Amino acid sequence: MRRGIGCVAVSLILVVAFFLTRGLDPPTPNPRGSFSFAVMGDAPYFWWEALRFRLVLEDLDAHDLTSVISIGDIVWRPCSDEMYRRTREQFNGLRHPVVYTPGTERC
Repeated sequence: MRRGIGCVAVSLILVVAFFLTRGLDPPTPNPRGSFSFAVMGDAPYFWWEALRFRLVLEDLDAHDLTSVISIGDIVWRPCSDEMYRRTREQFNGLRHPVVYTPGTERC
């Protein structure tokens, strides 16, 4: 009985880890004469979203975008200058210009 529960628990952990670390499918190029941009916000709030946020940023870099717009709300507790610095570094690491509009940060 315990062995079965252990196998189910391990399987569940592996499935969750897969979905937290799997990226999106490779992008297709934009049609000639068109442009695209990305809009994001309200993330990451929690530690598990921070894991996926890294993949979101990688995906943004893989696409042919003119810019990225962040509508804010980038901080989860504890709210600190270090958290803002880290997010700024992540945004500065993108190959696209990022426009950041502060959201309603709840510190």
